[in-house]
This record gives sequence, structure tokens and C-alpha cells, in this order.
Amino acid sequence: MRQAALDAAEAAERHAELEMVKELVEAATMPRAVLGLAATLEALNENRVYHLFIGDGLVASGSECPKCRWLVTGDKGCSACGEPTIPLVDWDRLPAVSPGGPIRWRRY
Repeated sequence: MRQAALDAAEAAERHAELEMVKELVEAATMPRAVLGLAATLEALNENRVYHLFIGDGLVASGSECPKCRWLVTGDKGCSACGEPTIPLVDWDRLPAVSPGGPIRWRRY
């Protein structure tokens, strides 16, 4: 019985996450939602992220400034302070908190 309840809760959570992704895609035309790596990193840099959806198996080229923590696409220098950047290999290391509170992560 307990396992059935856990399975049902997992299924409900997964359904809710898929609905949120669907809403995100539909809302992408609005100014408060972004899609794509460059726009997402910009929103993270500006502390404008509440929900962050990352697809499983994400393959993207991004870098982080070790001095000011600014995130950029590719391996170009930091656009905020000009310092050299280091590759961002572990996408789970992205900022976890914004001024509005913790960022809600979702992998799908």
C-alpha cells in the first residue's frame, strides 16, 4: 500500500512537471519566460530565475567567471569584468538562490 501511494505521488509530480514545461514553452513569448542557453544564463546573472528547467543530457558550452561568477556562453571572457572564464562543466552548480528565494530546479 505504501509503495502504491509513493508511485502515485511520483506520477502526480511528474505530470505536474510536464505541465509546467508546457506552460513555460507557451509563456516563452512573454517577457518573464526565456528559452535557450544565452537567455537563461542572462536571467541567472540578473537573478530573475524562479523555476529552472534543464533537459536531461544537456550538451551546451558555457563558462563561469571565477572572479565575479558571471555566466557566459562559449569560452569567451567574462562580459561583466573582462576576466578569463573557466568551462562550466557541471550544470548542477548553477546558482541555486535568487533574491526572491530558492530557485526551483526541474530536470525533464
